[in-house]
Amino acid sequence: MMKLGVKIWTLLVFLLMTAAIALPQDQAKSSNEQPSTHLRIDFLLTEYNGQQKISSLPYTISMESGPENGPPIGGIRMGVKVPIAEGVVSQGQPTQFTYTNVGTDIDCRAKDRGDGSYDLALTINRSSVYAAAADATQTEAQTLRAVSTHPVIQNFSTNFPLRIRDGETEDGTSATDPFNGHVLKVTVTLHVTK
Repeated sequence: MMKLGVKIWTLLVFLLMTAAIALPQDQAKSSNEQPSTHLRIDFLLTEYNGQQKISSLPYTISMESGPENGPPIGGIRMGVKVPIAEGVVSQGQPTQFTYTNVGTDIDCRAKDRGDGSYDLALTINRSSVYAAAADATQTEAQTLRAVSTHPVIQNFSTNFPLRIRDGETEDGTSATDPFNGHVLKVTVTLHVTK
């Protein structure tokens, strides 16, 4: 009977020591893990012809900050599928179409630096269909027709890092379209949401 009592006491002491050791380790792990922060990130893609603003496309992603090397946490896809004729019969009617995605894809990852700033990793892909605008010059319209009688798809693709604070607006990538000389600029604004 006494041996049974010693074994029970030994087992109880072992269990209590295991729990006492495990608790501080769990607390250390949770203190090292930074809590996520809710963010709203506004993107503005603006196209210019010289100094004249041609278009301005806004996008907003609501997301949380996350691990530095984790997968993208926020993303948006906005676009349409455009039919492209693949074959033409003698009457001039297309026989078959392929649909091509045209629009904007944005992926974003945010890392809280702990000092009030955030490291963003951004990937933006934008495509659009060229068409001669109503106010296009004759040269622009002729150039577009000379390239193809079918739709011509313009593509802009970029990925870049950005360090930004709550309420700040920062310029990201900008690029000049080699076909028409228009400049596309990316602007990013970050808001910490409560």
